[in-house]
Amino acid sequence: MNIADALDRAATEFPQSTWHFPETGEALRAGEMLRQARTVAAGLAGKGVATEPIGILLSPGKGAWCTLLGGLAAGAAICPLTVHPFYRDPESEAARVSAIVETARIRFIVTENSYSDIVQILRRRHPRLTTLCYPDLVRCPAGTTSGPRILDDDLAVLQFTSGSTSRPKGVMLTHAAVLAGLRAISVSSSTTHEDVYVQWIPHHHDMGLITPLAHALAGADVHIMSPAQFIRDPIAFLRYLDANGATQTAGPNFGYDLIASAVSAESVPDLDLRRWRLAFNGSEPVRPDTVERFTEALAPHGVSATVMYPVYGMAEVTLGATFPDPGARPKTLAVDRAQLSHGRARPVPAPTPETVSFVSVGKPVAGMSMRICTGQGRPAPEGALGEIELKGPSLLHGYLTGTRDAPDPFHDDWLRTGDAGFILSGELYVTGRLKDVIIINGQNIFPEDVETLVRDLPGVHRKRCVAFAARKHGVEQVMVIAETRERNMSALEEQIRSAVLEGLGIGSVLVELRRPGGIPRTPSGKWQRALLRSQYTSAA
Repeated sequence: MNIADALDRAATEFPQSTWHFPETGEALRAGEMLRQARTVAAGLAGKGVATEPIGILLSPGKGAWCTLLGGLAAGAAICPLTVHPFYRDPESEAARVSAIVETARIRFIVTENSYSDIVQILRRRHPRLTTLCYPDLVRCPAGTTSGPRILDDDLAVLQFTSGSTSRPKGVMLTHAAVLAGLRAISVSSSTTHEDVYVQWIPHHHDMGLITPLAHALAGADVHIMSPAQFIRDPIAFLRYLDANGATQTAGPNFGYDLIASAVSAESVPDLDLRRWRLAFNGSEPVRPDTVERFTEALAPHGVSATVMYPVYGMAEVTLGATFPDPGARPKTLAVDRAQLSHGRARPVPAPTPETVSFVSVGKPVAGMSMRICTGQGRPAPEGALGEIELKGPSLLHGYLTGTRDAPDPFHDDWLRTGDAGFILSGELYVTGRLKDVIIINGQNIFPEDVETLVRDLPGVHRKRCVAFAARKHGVEQVMVIAETRERNMSALEEQIRSAVLEGLGIGSVLVELRRPGGIPRTPSGKWQRALLRSQYTSAA
């Protein structure tokens, strides 16, 4: 069965399930939503779209989701294209999109007038590129073109990583893999047709694309909000959850930081969030202090300590890899920092200056297996630090790079995630990215450990800091870049060096301070650590 047919079956089984788009005030029953998607599919077929990747450059909302679903129904591989939400330089945004167009050999892009400056640049670079306007597609009468026969192993989603414009890498997911992933998410989180899911993450983010589909397949109501609206006013987001009886949300860790800060800074009377059941927290490291702050700030409004739901996953496994048991309190584990730097997680009873804490992201979702492997590719025992490897039916078909030397992500049929972590009592703890590990005097230091020590220092603007490895005079050192509004830069630089020295015993720390907004992010909000590292290396 393909994704469109599975969603049709769910809409028939749960006819009351509804898609909501609060920005435009639209609400469509699942059946009507899919009817409009079939209209888009007919429009795409009428323009000559076949079983091929189609680029989707649309703002979050009904148009984007009708196009995503319509592309799937048309047998195309949907390829969400991403730009920074408040971009000022259309040339740089077009450069990233252009690299994807070239790599995936995209012939068609569905877009809208708000991206006309980027589209004009793309047309100059790719004369054979056809741009389709969403309003024109929905004018095509539904059913004028019969849908293609879609097989399980046909490509359904082509998800490109954000960041570099030179060698984009697309994650290829088949219909069978996506359906397996959607079912694993709903089963492992106990999602049913009685749930009400609200999200603010954009659809070009893997969590923002896959999670609504999983809820729609389970017959739940789905609410799609604007990312800009959430960032601008987290309190309004919470009031929306209250007004609509939301039971589930999803987002990266920084989103829950924003919520906790907003609630702590502002009195919010008459806010009832007792129906909130799960707050999926993933796509970036889950911070113990965020879990604690969120739980404490939201408790007066009826949010249980079991609501925060730390998860682990990635586009390569159709999002979900490991989930905790629904209804369980998040588990935070303190381990000896020195032992961890030498590859072993040794738990200690309580956090101290000599420990580092991690949040459990649970056990494998339904149908998934996991293991930790050493640098030699051998499975590691419990408590050993190594690379996280995954196996299951929702894994990617491979990477699309546009070259013959596409990386092989598998090791004996296991997906090599590139993430480091350890397993204790069957639960996974993620420590960071392997490629980001900083090696100082034989010690393995994760950038997140450094950032934890720096982010809460007075003078660091909104906890914004990034750490990475840097070589100076042939010696590996820790580089910290932090944002600040302080005038006395030298005093803050010294505080940062002292914090890292006291916390990690590392004296060779380079510090660079920037004004707010000076640290670049990807369009999905993640720090561009690799870009910063390459910039520093080039400058050095």
